[in-house]
Amino acid sequence: MPLKNIVEIIIDFLQRKDPDELFAEPINPDVVEHYYEIVKQPMDFGTMRAKIFEGMYTNIELFKV
Repeated sequence: MPLKNIVEIIIDFLQRKDPDELFAEPINPDVVEHYYEIVKQPMDFGTMRAKIFEGMYTNIELFKV
C-alpha cells in the first residue's frame, strides 16, 4: 500500500477522535490565547491533508514529525 494511503487512513482515524473538529484547521490565536506560546510545533488535519496532496510526506518519518 502506498504511503499516501497509509497516512490518509491514519488521519481519518484521528479525525474521528475529534468530533468537535477542534483540530480540523489551524488554531486561531485570537480565540485560543497563548496557544502558540505553549504549542511549539502546531499541526492540524487540514494542513496534514494539504501536505499529503502536495506529496510532502515522502517517508513515514516526515509524517511522524
